[in-house]
Amino acid sequence: MMGRTLLLAAAMAGALAVLGPYLDGVQIDDHSTEVQQSRDLEDAQRAAQARKRFEDAAQRICGPQSVWREVSQNVIRCVSKRGIVGRATWPVL
Repeated sequence: MMGRTLLLAAAMAGALAVLGPYLDGVQIDDHSTEVQQSRDLEDAQRAAQARKRFEDAAQRICGPQSVWREVSQNVIRCVSKRGIVGRATWPVL
């Protein structure tokens, strides 16, 4: 039994030694496009979550009865329902 196992292992090693150079160029599966699509989807989800957190924080800063506008990147200005613009702008981090 032990001799048969050693013979089989030697045969497999010999087959790999002979066929190894021919198998180098063979690609079994290429999933690189799927991986990139998955990364792009995750990035889009993270961006949407970050935007939602920004909008929620801006609303908390201005209060429930006010509307806010983004003046520049990450800087908001609160506007009341009567149209009075707040005197200050706040950075939202």
